[in-house]
Amino acid sequence: MWKMYAKEKLGIAIKTNFERLKKSFEDCEEDIYIGEVRYYDDEKPSYRTGNTFYTYMTKHNYYEFETEVRCITEVAHDDDSLFKNINVDLNELIEEIYISPFANETGLVEIIEFLKQKNNLSFKISISGVNDKWI
Repeated sequence: MWKMYAKEKLGIAIKTNFERLKKSFEDCEEDIYIGEVRYYDDEKPSYRTGNTFYTYMTKHNYYEFETEVRCITEVAHDDDSLFKNINVDLNELIEEIYISPFANETGLVEIIEFLKQKNNLSFKISISGVNDKWI
């Protein structure tokens, strides 16, 4: 997974759960919509309609193993921004951070620890036991 989703020596994964995710947006001004991604099969195509977000919540079944959850908000039509900052309570969101087992010599652990202390965060930091060197 580290080689698939991250530059293997710089990857981190955040551990959370649905309740923590939901509560992390409580002080957010925007409405945040949280939902499970729906996976489709080319052999049996079906497309749901009736909700603007369905397009963003649909993905090919090749990725079904991810069991992905997405958070979406709306942006005003007159907003030309390429991104939007959202207020998130990181202490609520992050239960634990897993760091790639290949990150030892990169100083990534020290960087995460520094950012944790600087921002007064309280999550646990662990080195991942998932070592996919065989790939």
